[in-house]
This record gives sequence, C-alpha cells and structure tokens, in this order.
Amino acid sequence: MEIKKLLDTLDDKQPLLVCDIDEVVLHFVAPFEAYLAHQGMHLLKTSFSLAGNIIDSATGTPLSSQTVSALALRFHEHYVDQQPIIDDAKQVLHALSSHFQIVFLTNVAEELTLRRIVHLNTLGLNFPLLQNVGSKAQIVAELAASTTSATIFIDDLPMHHLKVKVTSPEVFCIHFMADCDFRKIAEITPSVAEKAENWQEIKNLCLEKYKLGCFVFRHFILAFIARLTLFSAGRPHSRKQRFYFQWRAIILPRS
Repeated sequence: MEIKKLLDTLDDKQPLLVCDIDEVVLHFVAPFEAYLAHQGMHLLKTSFSLAGNIIDSATGTPLSSQTVSALALRFHEHYVDQQPIIDDAKQVLHALSSHFQIVFLTNVAEELTLRRIVHLNTLGLNFPLLQNVGSKAQIVAELAASTTSATIFIDDLPMHHLKVKVTSPEVFCIHFMADCDFRKIAEITPSVAEKAENWQEIKNLCLEKYKLGCFVFRHFILAFIARLTLFSAGRPHSRKQRFYFQWRAIILPRS
C-alpha cells in the first residue's frame, strides 16, 4: 500500500503502532541459519550484524558484504511466504488492535511485498503493510504526523530507532528481536528505545503508553471543564457545574 492512500484511511485521533516484520513478527534468523547451513555456511553472533558474521564452514573465511546481501535476498525469494510466526505475536497484535491502529513497515524487496502480504494474511494478520527501502525515519515521521495521539515504533535494528528518535523524538520506540543471542548484544539505550524480550512485554509497554495517554487526555478534559465553571456565576451548582460533575463521573469513575 502507498503511504498516501494509507494516510487517508487513518483516524487522526487514534494512536498508531508501527511494527517491523522480520525478527519482530516473523522469524528470520533461525530459518536463515538453516538456509546457510544447507549452503555450506555458518552464522556467527559475535557482533550485531550479518556482514562479517557469515563464514564459509569449510574454510572459515568471512563472506563479503555484497555476498551477504545477496544471500539475504535469495533467502527471502525462497522463503518469504514460509517464515514462521513468533510466539504470541498474533494474539498480542489482535489485542492491541482494540486500542491502536496497526501498520506493518518492512524493508523486504519490493518484488516480494505481495507474497509477504499474502503470507501475513494467511497467518491472520490482516493489517496494512508499507514497503520501505533504507531508513524508516521519514515514513515513521509521516505516520506520526497523521495522528494527534501517540505513535509507537517496534523494530529489531537499533539504527532504525536512532534515526526515528532524531526526526520524531515524540515517538515511543520498543526494541525487540526474537533471536536472544543477537538481542543481548544489541547496543541501544533506554533513552532511545525500551527493550522487550517477548510479545507479552511488548503488550505491557504498549498498554502502559496507551493508558498514560488516556490519563493525560482525561485530565486535560477535566481541567478544561473545570475552567468553564470559573465563568459561571450564581448558584453553587449551576448548569455548567452540573455538566462538569456529570462528565467527571463518566471520565473518572469510582474505583
């Protein structure tokens, strides 16, 4: 889907959840390791990168960055519609969709986008998907600007979070990567993104952000209504004051 078309469908008063696919919703590292093994190669996990960490199993020689990129593309060409879903991703995304507008943002090759969409739909994840190349900062900024509410961004690569924070510091970032070995060595500070180890933690972080937004909104409305009463003269319970108390009971119900 083109972003202009998507923006026309979004509710500018509802919060957004912008979510990556590889290693966030669908496993990438585990099936990619199996693919490499079949090709006589091995993936090391000594640094947070594919480049420099894929070696020829027979010689121990690291593959060039160009070869690694070509391997990742060939893997997606063969398996983009076979990647298994990560535990709890479907259940949590559907639960969060009650509060957030969910948009998938993926850097899969353009010619593979339709196959990825069909695969996600087959898995029961019928959320709009945007295909992107390179940095995700600009497209996240456009999405965040489309709503007056909160925007949350979930991705496995620290560089995307860093760039998003530069262009859109108001966006709440969550770093998640299913592969625990790479996740442990990812260098990212809490000031840039909160770390999550599974989808249940992602759910809790998102709901905390959502509840905080609702709390701020409720008290903004209360403060606005309360100010209206300052212009009300006469009886202690004027019509405006009764209006305030009625809405206070609705917005802040008794515990």
